[in-house]
Amino acid sequence: MFYHTMSTDKGDVEMLAGVHIEGTKLHLSDVAVYGTGDMGRGALDSSAVLRELRQTIAPAAAQQGFTELRITAVRLSGNVGHQVDMTLNLARYSK
Repeated sequence: MFYHTMSTDKGDVEMLAGVHIEGTKLHLSDVAVYGTGDMGRGALDSSAVLRELRQTIAPAAAQQGFTELRITAVRLSGNVGHQVDMTLNLARYSK
């Protein structure tokens, strides 16, 4: 399991996902994103989650030797039912 907490101006947001590794490809599946405390469902803009993926999680995965990060989930707020399936090439994060 993957677990990550990010701080926002609205409070802490937690992420939980299944982890699948195939060679240098990391897949975080069934991603769940939820606020803590009084933050209700849908209170967080999805761009904040994407920013955290690109600025924190992707670089950390690249540092661990992964070359690709795939994120899959189903939205439960906003565009409910939307299938999220995105892949990030981690070459740009490698140093």
